Amino acid sequence: MEEASEEELMDAAARADLTGMFNCPHTGVALSALIKLRERGVIAPSDRTVVVSTGELIVQCRRGRAA
Repeated sequence: MEEASEEELMDAAARADLTGMFNCPHTGVALSALIKLRERGVIAPSDRTVVVSTGELIVQCRRGRAA
């Protein structure tokens, strides 16, 4: 189990946004955890990992609610 601060999740989401991803805060937490686990060597460079992105931000944008 890993946790992420508000700053860590925002940084991880912003980093992913640079690749063309459009992330909700939930995905930012998952990406932040992935980055931290990778940096600590828990996840090896050769490991395949999957981060599930709900796409909630897209739903909110379509509803006109995203900031």
